[in-house]
Amino acid sequence: MYYFYTALRATEIPVLKRYIEQAQSSLQSAMQAYVKTVIRRPLGRLLEFFEGVEGLLKTEEASEISYHLPYNQSALHKVLGQYRGEELHRNIQALQKRVEKHFPEGGPLRALVRKEIYLELVHQHDRFASLIRRCYPQEKMTVGFTPVELQRWCNT
Repeated sequence: MYYFYTALRATEIPVLKRYIEQAQSSLQSAMQAYVKTVIRRPLGRLLEFFEGVEGLLKTEEASEISYHLPYNQSALHKVLGQYRGEELHRNIQALQKRVEKHFPEGGPLRALVRKEIYLELVHQHDRFASLIRRCYPQEKMTVGFTPVELQRWCNT
């Protein structure tokens, strides 16, 4: 879809404007689907944990979340402990190798995909940090990695 979109956009024919917008929309939805799928591998348990917390927030108060056994403080410590430093770095490197297999070398598409993955990882980091502050205020836990570390790992 990327190549179709760039080819249409390069024509600059006014009649094709509607098709260019459709192609752009389709490209963005396909990119989002791909990115959400591939980041499941390096962040799987962390994503599942916080998706469960968000699910509980629909029916429970934020202060009540830590009283549920699968989402109490020790479960939070356990899941965050699995995503510290070198382990997450290795997972992100494996993710980058997977992206390199999926997209040809030298093309602008690989750089675009890597940028979108980085942005999604930062978004997820912010979401995790927000949920920790909201649901576990008594805990002084942090996500275990920072956006700066993510940027360094994604650029290596």
